Amino acid sequence: MSNITREKLKAAFNYQFDAMREHSEKLALIAGYGKHLLDLIDDSPVTPGEARPAYDSYDTSKQIIVDCENALSDWTLDTASVKSQLSIRKPKVKRAQRGEAGGDLSLQDKPLERESSLWVPASEHEKVNPATTEDNC
Repeated sequence: MSNITREKLKAAFNYQFDAMREHSEKLALIAGYGKHLLDLIDDSPVTPGEARPAYDSYDTSKQIIVDCENALSDWTLDTASVKSQLSIRKPKVKRAQRGEAGGDLSLQDKPLERESSLWVPASEHEKVNPATTEDNC
């Protein structure tokens, strides 16, 4: 790949992984606060015909939701709870330091071979019979 392609690919994946990380962290926050909301639900058994006590945790549940919203809006990558830890590895000795020649990269960007006669490079478009290509579409 060219230098620009590598740079753009790396930047794109960096954005993608940051977005995935943020999404996952925020889902974890919502799940945590959601479990606190679940704890407010009275699940004690009630005999048939007996009235269930009225819900009296409105203020508490409202505060949990406000706390969740604040946690979501205050979240930053620096405060993320999941952090990747790389193991410390001894750096590899470069080939030049060992006296080896670098690998041959001449075939790295060779043109792809056509697998089908349906694909025509742009440089050969004028040579193609239009009636032939319409039948193949």
